[in-house]
Amino acid sequence: DRAPYPGTRRTATTTLTLDVSDGDDLGPMFLPCVLVNNTQDCNPITYRVAIPELTDP
Repeated sequence: DRAPYPGTRRTATTTLTLDVSDGDDLGPMFLPCVLVNNTQDCNPITYRVAIPELTDP
């Protein structure tokens, strides 16, 4: 909430549950993988999604 006066600001919390389908039966892969300091570890990857509001399923 970006109300200009703190007394009129409101907040809300929600829980979102996602079901992820395994569509290819391959092992977990995180692409692209950028190795961290010559190790076998990948930099953390951030996934983003946009969920439109008020849309029909």
